[in-house]
Amino acid sequence: GLVGFLNFETRKQVSLNMVTAIVEDNRALSSVDDVTALFGFIGPLLKDEEDTPMDE
Repeated sequence: GLVGFLNFETRKQVSLNMVTAIVEDNRALSSVDDVTALFGFIGPLLKDEEDTPMDE
């Protein structure tokens, strides 16, 4: 997706905003596919990526 064109810090912030919105709206992830899609999108919060700064 388009998020892949963003730098690490921006992807991390977008990911954090998405997780915050899901939690604040008390949204349920109703399927394995939903969870898989979310985890794919919030990668910068879960694991080091190719462009993760050394001080992260």
